[in-house]
Amino acid sequence: YVDDLPAVKREALADVSIFPAGKSFQAFSPKFIGNVVRDIASKSVNVYVQDNDPWLTDYRSVGFIPKNVASIDDLFWIIKSSKKVVTTDSFSSHVAQFLRDDFVLTLTRDFGENIVHPAAFPFIASNHPTCAPCNYLDRKGGGKCAAGFSHCAAFDSAAFEQRVVELVSPS
Repeated sequence: YVDDLPAVKREALADVSIFPAGKSFQAFSPKFIGNVVRDIASKSVNVYVQDNDPWLTDYRSVGFIPKNVASIDDLFWIIKSSKKVVTTDSFSSHVAQFLRDDFVLTLTRDFGENIVHPAAFPFIASNHPTCAPCNYLDRKGGGKCAAGFSHCAAFDSAAFEQRVVELVSPS
């Protein structure tokens, strides 16, 4: 299906396409995404966050302008055509699992066997905080998760950040 999408004018892809946000607190915190983008600075990066994301202003405050995906076909095309893709546990990660094996999937709540399609083999970076599972509480529903954090505590780990960067930029 993706290979047969009609040719429309699409912006040039960066070396790395990052989809940091789902609807739940498993979204990359603004600081985490800012650090990851900074640390993979040797490559061009596009960050895709929908215009209605509750943290959009906070994402912009860390120094970049996230891009909005205009359609489901564009999402398919970006994920399939990008050199490198990074997702959190979100709809984009499920799309990536069907379209490619060579993407980075970050997990903060689930273990691979619970969230990854049986035929997909992404590179997984995981960090399971002691307060997990949080049952995918919606970020739009309040400013804090069930454990009282403004974002998932998993994203406060420098080692987790470094693992994502290593998986995007293998030596």
